[in-house]
Amino acid sequence: MKRALNVSCLLCYQASPTPVCQWCEDDIFSFDTRKYKE
Repeated sequence: MKRALNVSCLLCYQASPTPVCQWCEDDIFSFDTRKYKE
């Protein structure tokens, strides 16, 4: 489910980097670092 969130966030961010999608950046980095590090 986390992956789906990342994809959605990436699409949203790429489609239009607006403040609305800013939270996605933080989430993506948080999930990625936690998933890849652990």
